[in-house]
Amino acid sequence: MKNIIASFIFFILAALLSACSSVPDYASKPKLSIDKISLAQKDNVAGFNIDLTIYHRSTRPLKLEAVKSNIFMNNKLASNYLYTFEDKNIDNLKDVKLNIFIPANALSANANQVLVHNPLLVTQVSCALTLVFFDGDEANSFNPAVSYEGFVSYE
Repeated sequence: MKNIIASFIFFILAALLSACSSVPDYASKPKLSIDKISLAQKDNVAGFNIDLTIYHRSTRPLKLEAVKSNIFMNNKLASNYLYTFEDKNIDNLKDVKLNIFIPANALSANANQVLVHNPLLVTQVSCALTLVFFDGDEANSFNPAVSYEGFVSYE
C-alpha cells in the first residue's frame, strides 16, 4: 500500500514539475525604464521629451500600440496623454531605445506659454508611464508600467 501511495505522489510531483517546465522562459512581461525626462517644446507647445528603454524576452518582436502617460509638475497635473503608434515593433532580446514627445495638454494656455518661453526653468516632475502591447483587461498584467520622480529642465 505504501508503494502505491509513494508511486502516486511521485507521479503527481513529476506531472507538476513537467508542467512547470513547459511554461517557456520568455513568457514574462517586457521590462521598461525611463532613462531621462526633459522639458521640451514642439510646434510652440510645451511638453516633455521622454527617453525609454524597453527589453523583452520573446521569440519574436512585439507590436507596441501606445504609451499611456500621466505627468505632474509640482504636484499638479500637467499631462494626461495617450501616445499611439501606427506600426511600431519592439525587437526581441535587445535593449530598444525610444524617444517620445508628450505635450503638456493639461496646462492652461498661460502656463504653456511660460514653459515655452522660459528655457532656464527647473521644475519637479513625477511621471507614470504604461506601455500598451495588448488591449483588454486580461492582458493588462502584461503591459509594463514605470514611474519617475525628480527635477527636470530643458536640455
